[in-house]
Amino acid sequence: MIEYRFVHIWDDEVVPVERYFTAASSAEALDMFAYTCLKTGRKPILQEFAQWDRWGQSWIALPVPERNEYVVGDEALTPVPEKENNDHEQEKREPALS
Repeated sequence: MIEYRFVHIWDDEVVPVERYFTAASSAEALDMFAYTCLKTGRKPILQEFAQWDRWGQSWIALPVPERNEYVVGDEALTPVPEKENNDHEQEKREPALS
């Protein structure tokens, strides 16, 4: 189980709110956060989504995918488009030994 942190603001407030969820994956944590958004009846502006690194004792920022339950903030880390992501992966691969 991994700990995830969500930092968001409500559209009529300026003080950020932090919510923490323990989940098996980032997708599961996003589902949990989305569910709480639906239960409040308000649409928060999500500014940060992060995963706790137990060994590094720090938060690792994760991309925030678009969803109907919240608005992605201007400063949030967003996913890399699929084409750019494939280009980066090819650059990281080492050439095969010949």
